[in-house]
Amino acid sequence: MKHVSLQLIDKITHDLIAEGIITADQLTVAKETQKNVGGNLAEIFVKKGFISEEQLFEVIGKKLHIPTISLKDYHIDPRVISQLSYDHAKKYHVIPLYKIEDTFTVATSDPLNVLILDEIKTILKSDVSIVIASAHEIEEAIATYYHGHHIHQKNKRAESLEIVEYGEESKEAEADYNLAADTGDQDSVTIVNTIITSSFEEKASDIHIEPENKETKVRFRIDGILEEVDTFPKRMHMGIVSRIKIMANMDVTERRIPQDGRVRVKINAKKLDLRISTYPTMNGEAIAIRLLSQDSVITLKDLGFSEEQRKIFETIIIKPHGMILVTGPTGSGKTTTLYAALQKLNTKEKYIISIEDPIENEIPGLAQAQINVRAGVTFASSLRAILRQDPDIIMVGEIRDAETAQIAARAAMTGHLLLSTLHTNTAIAAISRLTDLGVEPFLIASSLLVVMSQRLVRRICESCREERMPSKEELQFLGVETLHAYRGNGCTACKMTGYKGRLSIFEIITFTETIKEMITNKKSENEIIHALLAEGHKTMIHDAIDKVQQGLTSISEVMRVTIT
Repeated sequence: MKHVSLQLIDKITHDLIAEGIITADQLTVAKETQKNVGGNLAEIFVKKGFISEEQLFEVIGKKLHIPTISLKDYHIDPRVISQLSYDHAKKYHVIPLYKIEDTFTVATSDPLNVLILDEIKTILKSDVSIVIASAHEIEEAIATYYHGHHIHQKNKRAESLEIVEYGEESKEAEADYNLAADTGDQDSVTIVNTIITSSFEEKASDIHIEPENKETKVRFRIDGILEEVDTFPKRMHMGIVSRIKIMANMDVTERRIPQDGRVRVKINAKKLDLRISTYPTMNGEAIAIRLLSQDSVITLKDLGFSEEQRKIFETIIIKPHGMILVTGPTGSGKTTTLYAALQKLNTKEKYIISIEDPIENEIPGLAQAQINVRAGVTFASSLRAILRQDPDIIMVGEIRDAETAQIAARAAMTGHLLLSTLHTNTAIAAISRLTDLGVEPFLIASSLLVVMSQRLVRRICESCREERMPSKEELQFLGVETLHAYRGNGCTACKMTGYKGRLSIFEIITFTETIKEMITNKKSENEIIHALLAEGHKTMIHDAIDKVQQGLTSISEVMRVTIT
């Protein structure tokens, strides 16, 4: 309410009384409060509950014949937001909504402040039309739409990034680049550093830099969902791409074929590995950057296991030999789960070797190796060599081919604990997949200790969580008649998304003698599932229902990640 001018408050106080919204006595109380503790009358009216903020601004709109809107009804184009800096939006307490021809429409909570409107016209170099929105909604909109504003505050954040590991070629290219840099190139360095730093601050898992016809779009994947955070003029695209290629030791002159690279940076003393991929499109090279933090250690407790699930998994992974498989689609957190298991198993008494593509996190005490197909270092060839190293525990990043599958199964049978991932949609499908890869059913039954399938769902924001009534269709999807469900209403803490962070939902299959016999006898997946359910097995939907009822995630999130 501090953004509503005293001039405007004086104009509407009489109208509030005339329309019976507040009483003369309430005005007297408000003035007495103002005399004792300060503040403006509008703020006091709202705080004392005499009037809601929405009612107040509705009266202001009627008085001034200016439309009053709710910003919750708007989805503002980031290109419009980018026309007014975060500093100006915050200073003048306005939010740009849209542009029609040569006129910007801007939301303000103080429409009588002519000086501010003149400033906005000068900044936007355009005519400005205004609408009225509540001060509270404008503050929320600024927090939401400018959560990427750090990309415009370039220098401060760019300076916090330091490249700590270059290839030799990159060092030479960097020196040449700095020597030949003009103003545009230096801008590219600052922009790239700021994009990376801001993505780290936003806890993004990926950065996408996408060239379009007239501009370059930057999007962050936050909690599994892509969010557009900024756009740049198309003329800046090549400089941004060149800078990233130099950092990642790529060929700057080659623009016709995809390239891969990586670089390690340090942001505010925290190490971050960047896995970078370029892809040529009709509008220029698109870039995807995966952010892999070297300082965040994920443990089994962090994954979202229920107490029962964690006990089952921890009991299995301490067995001396056998195969542990984690399944799910790309981006479902499989490798993170394996790293968490290795953290638990990593003791001085165990020799642990991993084969990865690529190494996503460095874990002290592990012998980690990366495959190199061009040099003939594949999962299969590495696994054969590793068996001669006398390891206790082996982690294979992914079982992709028949040779790897068969060597892995035999290694698990001959005294090694082997952990790996498979790309299957369900846990039970891992059995069929191994069979398709040529592993004999009796070997599968003998070597498998556990198969776990998982998905990542967004956590409901605790600051704005509220209970809701699930629809008939949602109950039908989950196979229940009634359910306590929740949703995030949206607030500044979660940037109006209703979600903050992620957790996993799981299905864990352990193998009893009955199930092993069914696998050996080549029973179908449906038959095995029915037998598991008869033994009290909990499916992924069962786990999802538990987490929905605890208010950890929403039904819509469960449907999003489980409907195939």
